Amino acid sequence: MVKQRKVSCPLCGGQLLYCVKADSNLARKINKDGNLSKVIHPGARHITDTYYLECDTYRCGFLYNLSYPETNKTDYTELDNWYEEFGEDFI
Repeated sequence: MVKQRKVSCPLCGGQLLYCVKADSNLARKINKDGNLSKVIHPGARHITDTYYLECDTYRCGFLYNLSYPETNKTDYTELDNWYEEFGEDFI
């Protein structure tokens, strides 16, 4: 059975994006003449422990921190409940 629960932006009703912050390295070789190579080499990617919801609607600006809820100005129980049910499906 497929899990379903509709959630939307509490400010504008727009679609929410479930985001995870990741660190990544990009590298360019230094040529013999000192200039940087044109080729960019992607490095290892590290997923951090910061998960958040962000509104996809242009200019809305809604952001809800799931990892550190004490930083949110307002509690949204429905978003916390969604995260508890679906949050581990990201990776």
